[in-house]
Amino acid sequence: MNQTIAENILIIDGSPLAFMQEFLEHNQIQETLMVAVSLQDIYESILLDFNYLLNSIKT
Repeated sequence: MNQTIAENILIIDGSPLAFMQEFLEHNQIQETLMVAVSLQDIYESILLDFNYLLNSIKT
């Protein structure tokens, strides 16, 4: 799957990110702090991240 993603990025003249630091510098999804959170907070965070990803591929 990762190979397919990388190939598709190259097809559109992009360049795949090779390191986690590169990914963190080029995304809009924020890392969370290592603190205790409720299941509701986790669900909301995942939902927001998922919606961001969906919207980013629709444009």
